[in-house]
Amino acid sequence: MSMDGKTALIKLVSTAENGKERSRDITLPASRIRGYPFRDSESSQSFHAIMKLAEEAGGIKVDWRTHYEGHELKRIRLLDVRKLTEFLGISYRPDEVNAFFADLNRQGLPNWLDVCLDELQVAWYSGKALYGMKWQEASLLADVLKSIALLDSQPLEHTLDYRQFGARVLGNSKRTRQIEKPVAAIFRHYWQADNWSDRDVMQELNIVPMAHPVLLRGPINIRVENNLVKADIVPYIGLHDSCLDNIELIESPAYVLTIENLSSFNEYTQKIHDGGMILYTGGFPTKAFQRFYGVLLEKIEKRVNVWHWGDTDPHGYMILKTLQGQSTKRMVMPHLMSQEQGAEYSKAALRELKRIQPINQMVDVMLDSIVVRGNGLIEQEEIEAESPLIFK
Repeated sequence: MSMDGKTALIKLVSTAENGKERSRDITLPASRIRGYPFRDSESSQSFHAIMKLAEEAGGIKVDWRTHYEGHELKRIRLLDVRKLTEFLGISYRPDEVNAFFADLNRQGLPNWLDVCLDELQVAWYSGKALYGMKWQEASLLADVLKSIALLDSQPLEHTLDYRQFGARVLGNSKRTRQIEKPVAAIFRHYWQADNWSDRDVMQELNIVPMAHPVLLRGPINIRVENNLVKADIVPYIGLHDSCLDNIELIESPAYVLTIENLSSFNEYTQKIHDGGMILYTGGFPTKAFQRFYGVLLEKIEKRVNVWHWGDTDPHGYMILKTLQGQSTKRMVMPHLMSQEQGAEYSKAALRELKRIQPINQMVDVMLDSIVVRGNGLIEQEEIEAESPLIFK
């Protein structure tokens, strides 16, 4: 079989699979066949021979140039894509997609996920990727669905790292990395959290690349089984989030401050000792951290101010908004996050700062001001650590 001829016919099939034209009008003009008309007679004869065989099989119709019938074609017209794929000995993707979804086990899936699967089938039928998955990655879908169904019905109480989740849930410690993108994309769609990164979504699900201790300092005791751990230690202590279920407040802290970045947390806890409760969020806080944070704020007197120090990009304010969601009775205030000397925001970043509102009254007013002036973008590490008490 001439490779030139087969390539041209496969191109017709691909056009039909991708739905780029109406099925009855799918054609391949001679001008789009590389090297055609061929200069050497052997290539030309071989090409025309395969066209004749495909036509006899009922897959195509060859339109010849006037006065050059049998010698130089004008176009190849697709008649029956399934007859053509049978002739070529290849599969037709829409049929494969339909068969795949017909055999797919949907038992136990939440209704909202069924809708996503229907959308995915339509996308794959047309050759498009959706939710971070291509048709060529269909073998991942079973584990994607298993993970989502489990995490939706039985959220993890404490963090698992990627290898632990993969080994315990999917029987493959490397699998979580492979399905991270579609799992995150589907949950992001379901939560309507378009501005969340894949990593943010996974941490919200309590799945992290590597489980790290929660770092903190403040006037609380933490009971771990029969042991009492004091957290008021300079610079800080670190405990796994599973140890934070039983905390005892010694006294009300001077304030509560969460810090997004590790280098800033390290500087702050080494430099400043003024009775505050200092917590490292680890970037976007895991669900386990959020739960601990909410419990902690419930135990602290309402007069105690609560602050967050993070980057001034939309992601930093999104973290603040997430923490605010755990603080129903008081505002989480931004600390050192209004930087008029900062760089210009992109138009997309300014739109995102507007879109993530409302957060709380104080932050919303500040973000409106940033959107008007257009600048203030600065990394947290550029700013020297200062206590919020100096601003009183």
